[in-house]
Amino acid sequence: PQALYQISHTEKITIPDTISISSNSALFMVSIKAGTNLLHENTGKVCEKVKQGGLIQIVRETKNSLGKEGYKLSVSKEGIIIKATDNSGVLYAFQTLSQLISKSNDNLTIETCYIKDKPQYSFRGLEMDLCSHMYSIDELKKLIDVMSHFKMNRLILTLSNKFGWRIEIKKRPKLAEICSIRKNIGFKYNQTHHMNKNDGQPYGGVYTQADMYDLVHYAHKKNIQIIPKFYVSREVCRLKHAYPELTCKQTHNFICKTATESLDFWNDVFSEMTTIFKNPYIAIDDSRRKFFFKDLCERCKEASNKDPHSYNDVSWKFMRDLEKIANKNQREIIGGNKLYKYSKNPKSIAQLRRGIEEADKIWRKGNKIIYSPISYVLSMNESHDTLSVARSGILSLEDVYNFNPFGNNKNNGAILGISAILPTRNSPSFKYASIHLFPRLLAIAERGWAGYQKTNWETFNQRVQAAKSYLKNQDMIIGYPSQDIRLKTKKSSKGELLLTMHNEANTPIWYTTNGKEPTLQSNLHTKPIKIKDSLRITYITKDKRGIPTPIKTTKIVNHKAIHSKITYKYNYSMDRPNCSQTTLIDGIRNNYQFIELEDFDFIIDLGKNIKINEIKTSWASYPQEGVVIPTIVKYEVSKDGKRFRNIYQEHFELNSKKNRTKTVTCLPLKTTARYIHVLGRNRRRITYKTKHNLEYTWLKLDEVIVK
Repeated sequence: PQALYQISHTEKITIPDTISISSNSALFMVSIKAGTNLLHENTGKVCEKVKQGGLIQIVRETKNSLGKEGYKLSVSKEGIIIKATDNSGVLYAFQTLSQLISKSNDNLTIETCYIKDKPQYSFRGLEMDLCSHMYSIDELKKLIDVMSHFKMNRLILTLSNKFGWRIEIKKRPKLAEICSIRKNIGFKYNQTHHMNKNDGQPYGGVYTQADMYDLVHYAHKKNIQIIPKFYVSREVCRLKHAYPELTCKQTHNFICKTATESLDFWNDVFSEMTTIFKNPYIAIDDSRRKFFFKDLCERCKEASNKDPHSYNDVSWKFMRDLEKIANKNQREIIGGNKLYKYSKNPKSIAQLRRGIEEADKIWRKGNKIIYSPISYVLSMNESHDTLSVARSGILSLEDVYNFNPFGNNKNNGAILGISAILPTRNSPSFKYASIHLFPRLLAIAERGWAGYQKTNWETFNQRVQAAKSYLKNQDMIIGYPSQDIRLKTKKSSKGELLLTMHNEANTPIWYTTNGKEPTLQSNLHTKPIKIKDSLRITYITKDKRGIPTPIKTTKIVNHKAIHSKITYKYNYSMDRPNCSQTTLIDGIRNNYQFIELEDFDFIIDLGKNIKINEIKTSWASYPQEGVVIPTIVKYEVSKDGKRFRNIYQEHFELNSKKNRTKTVTCLPLKTTARYIHVLGRNRRRITYKTKHNLEYTWLKLDEVIVK
């Protein structure tokens, strides 16, 4: 990652055949051993420890300004000096040192320099699902080596969900015998894309406690803590066949939240985890089960007073009891977005997977936060082993680097850090896990270490290209750059609307604007396209095999609010790559902005008072997915930004079965204003059964067009 402070000089020193290392503190014995091994692996030179006067001198820093993981590195003709307060800082200094050494003619050299460096966040992690597909301990060790190289320090391993139980529990042997095995490898997507074959044989297995202890010990030497994660309130693979007393009605695999046997079960699991994992945390997934109330046992119904909505209180009590069990076993919990609903311990941590909407409620209770939003879910393939896709669209390296999950959050003291997530449903082998992770994981490493204060995509991308040789040497397979075409608009100095198109792979883009399908002989996009009123543009590129990609069409509309200042009352869903501050006023149609639970409530500042004849918004509705039209849409205008006048208001009923787009137009207006206030009221709760049994609603809004 980019160093906090670095001064480089042009003078070079040659690395001798034997590298001597000395230290004034016995505290650094562990990191010195790891550092000598690292230097030997990277340079092939003999490394030896001497009592004093070594080429590399390690000095304990008395001031604590560097923190545990910070370091100072000075390279001069007189030698190399490393200063740190802890083993972690010394190890990271060795990492940086090994990366600075280069080959010049037949010698290894290093430029003289001074570096002062420390991380912005203490938690720089990756969460990896081992339930969908398993990987060998040796493969996981390779991943740990790479994470350490890029100064990441936390690895969360998901060890239980509906696809399998993955850790040996000696008090519960049936977990290994029954719950670790599913009927076949599954995931038809993988077979459709020729990633593996479904031979119909049972799939699964567990890591023994000895296996996992070996992995934890190996990671510790690399300054990486491994944290176990369990799905505690949702489905456990084949649980009804192994321990039916833990389930409601014994007809499905969901853990009963009112059975005393359930708490005993998790106490057995947590107590055995403390003998393997030496970090102070156990991660639990606290997402609420998507259920039909009729499927609950009578005990759960009674505890809910026969009210489906009261069952949430039963769930939170269950989570609170699990927190107590973890604490009794000398572990704190890492929960999820709903931590504030049940936690009584300020030392518990929330891992937020849906942006920052609930962050305020969490840190007001004194809890710390890790961000793992959807834009850090490094999963899915668009075409077998090439492009990487997130659930809300293609997620490129540039998307991950530029996405700031913290927004304008002022409470930075509550933020421990960030973590990527790798669901492995579409990673049937470690090869595909590597394709999904790299190079995008490097953006997480960069942001976790250097923070978001400074952003320079060009220099970061150059360093990524240089790092690819290291990844290949570590047998990591790198994902192909995204060919997904992104459209951007901007206003020229003359006030003209300009459209540009690009993709991460920098492949040529051909387009038409006359309604005809583009070919490789159509217009080649080489300069910005001027948009006078509106334009329907159709475009293609070609994949790495030279085959044209599927044709896409987008409508661009030029209007009076393009790239105006917009102020939101509530945070939109920033965890989606296509959502940004200007999504609603960039002129690009069908590029939707999302908001969960809250209202769309914002003010557009046009810069000056102008004549307005029309205001138009388009709202998507997919009720079975939880996306609904607002209960009310209202437009207000103002000349001074203080006194607003209501010019349009309409109420809407929800059709629970029909998908549609509702366009709300206020025409003709014939008014003059500078400020436009748009309000779309969220329904917040769905009262009928949806496809996924959702309890919350989203609003999905297209361009706000002002004529």
